[in-house]
Amino acid sequence: MSTFDIAANYDNCIIPDYIEAVNSFDLSSENEFTNWLNDIAKKHANWVYYRSYRHEKNMVFVGKSLENPLKVKTVVYLCYHAGKPQVKKTSQSAQKHVRTTKSIKIGYPASIYKHIMTDGTVCIKYNWQHPNHDPFKIEEISSSKLPDELKQWVEGLVSQNMDWKSIKNMLRMSEDRLLELEQAGDRSSFPSSLLIDYQYVRNVINARMMKLSRKHVDHYESVKLWVQELNEISGEFGRVMH
Repeated sequence: MSTFDIAANYDNCIIPDYIEAVNSFDLSSENEFTNWLNDIAKKHANWVYYRSYRHEKNMVFVGKSLENPLKVKTVVYLCYHAGKPQVKKTSQSAQKHVRTTKSIKIGYPASIYKHIMTDGTVCIKYNWQHPNHDPFKIEEISSSKLPDELKQWVEGLVSQNMDWKSIKNMLRMSEDRLLELEQAGDRSSFPSSLLIDYQYVRNVINARMMKLSRKHVDHYESVKLWVQELNEISGEFGRVMH
């Protein structure tokens, strides 16, 4: 049984106070970058991997002593809201699939460029400003991607046959706690329960039901297996009755 307590779990946020819109700095290693990304950058916004590319001409200089180290590889991370909204098809399909929410893509340049250098250091170009949205608004927080710990918590409850109503009751905060948060006015910490909504829980429930109902990846084979099992059950029931 999980000991995770949703009521006591809070996510901490870090509001950047850099002077420049683009902050550039160096780190000693990729491990240091990973720590910075998880402990600092991802406490500000939801950054996701976008792409990477190599600087092939500079590969011959790896490990060599240079007055000015050269770039060997560049890795780009973008804010979760980057990109243009997808154009949805107007035609209605006969079969409905998992319902989705409104697109959060608003197309702006917030980004992290990680340049791995020939001497093993990492040069960071951090475009941290979010001109078209506020990462600390409740609406933004609630539309963010769920951390793995919360996903596992929801999936665990669904596996115990709990529905949205039961899970929602576990997400509720006391009136005293809500008043305390409102009066504090501190946006650096927020309840993890804000990240969990009806649509996500519903999708998890539907995915589990689909998994339980399918006996084979092929629909036709799945139906055949169900018919076979029902016939066997029917035969056993008939023998008992006689």
